[in-house]
Amino acid sequence: VNKFTGAVPAFGSGTPRLTFLDISSNFLAGTIPSSIYDLAQLREINVHSNKLYGKIDPRISGCTKLQSLVLRENRLSGP
Repeated sequence: VNKFTGAVPAFGSGTPRLTFLDISSNFLAGTIPSSIYDLAQLREINVHSNKLYGKIDPRISGCTKLQSLVLRENRLSGP
């Protein structure tokens, strides 16, 4: 637990090889930035236990290497 607060930052061109993203159990609020769906190498996303809300972008289906997606304990909804 890091107790990060604020919004989830956008992911830029400096992170194209990111394969694992775990920002769980923090106090992050807002929506998941659409730039996350451009990370072609991403295999795991874990954002559980934050204060995220909104709809999951249908572009998540473009993350073809994604093996694990953990969204629980937020206020997110599917397309």
